[in-house]
Parts: sequence; C-alpha cells; structure tokens
Amino acid sequence: TLGQIIPPSIALVLLGDVLSSAYQQAQLSMGIFSPKTVSVGDLFMGALVPGLILVVLYIIYVAVIAWLKPNAAPAADRQELMAELGHQSGLGWLLLKGLVPPIVLIVVVLGSILGGFATPTEASAVGAFGALMLALAYRRLDLATLREALRSTANVTTMVFLILIGAALFSLVFRAYGGEELVTHLFESMPGGVVGATLVVMLVIFLLGFILDFI
Repeated sequence: TLGQIIPPSIALVLLGDVLSSAYQQAQLSMGIFSPKTVSVGDLFMGALVPGLILVVLYIIYVAVIAWLKPNAAPAADRQELMAELGHQSGLGWLLLKGLVPPIVLIVVVLGSILGGFATPTEASAVGAFGALMLALAYRRLDLATLREALRSTANVTTMVFLILIGAALFSLVFRAYGGEELVTHLFESMPGGVVGATLVVMLVIFLLGFILDFI
C-alpha cells in the first residue's frame, strides 16, 4: 500500500494518464472547450502528504505492537552487531552510508518533478542512472544483478500494460451495455449527494482491497 502512494509510484504514473484523459472528457462534456489537465506531477504533489501520514501511522502501529508485545520486536544484540561491524563507531557510519545516498536520490528525482524542472519520464531516467551509480559505489553492480533488475522491470511493465489493456476493453463493453448510465443514475439517487457517493465508492474500494487478496 505504501509503495502505491509514495512518489515515484508506478500506479500514480498510470493514473496520471487515465485521469488526465477522463478529466478532459468531463470538462468537454460540461462545455469547457479549453480543458485543464491533470499531470503526474500534480498526483505526486497530492500523494506526498497522505503518504507521509501513512508512514507515521505505520511507525505508530509498530511502536504500539512492540510496546504491547515485546517478543514481537526483540532488540538486537549490541555485542553481536558491533562484532559484525568490526568497530564501535561503525553503526553510525553504516546508517549514514545506507540512508543518505538513497534519500539524496529521492529528493533529486521528486524535487525535479515537483519543481517543474523535469518531466516524470526525464526524472525517472535520472533516478535509474542514479540507482546504477549507487549500486556501483556499493560494489553490488554485477551482471546477475543487472539481469535481475531488467527482468523485474520487464515483468512490472508488461503487467501494468496488460492491466491497462484489460481495463480499456472492460470499459468499452461496460459502456456499450449501458453500464455507465446505470452507475450514474445510481449515484445521483444516493442520499448525501456527492459526499455520499464518494463515501460509498471509498468503502467499496476499501473492501475490495481485502476480498480480492483472498480470492
């Protein structure tokens, strides 16, 4: 869930294309012939604060569970940890070396998008190049790692495009059989107006997030 909302999220990139088209169509149907667009950068900015709130909620949840059930989150043995690092000052250096470079890369990629200096495509290229440089600096860039990264990227890309193709076909069939008018009439007849319809949609999505996993 966190990976789907925290930029740069593949889901947000796909939603940017879908929502931009739908938003333009909605404006044209309302008689607005100079429609505005919804960009991926807009979605990134909109998802940043909810994503950070979700991170805080996860941290609170882990802290509460560790407090109520200490056995669920046992403390690391400091002597064994120091023995693995080899020296007493190694822990701070290990944290610094492991956290700072990825954070800098994230800030550069997202900052270039949110600041309007680069498009999401350009920023993703910078991110991929920066990730390669980090792997090279950490001495973890070899042929096997590169092959696995390429295979994983191909798998995710094909999965996403198959979802888009299936959604497009489903939408065409759904509209051809009058499903769009049926849903519109259902939402308009709901008590509470727009707020009530939004709550119903959010509740359905919330439940499907659990039910589909079991199915």
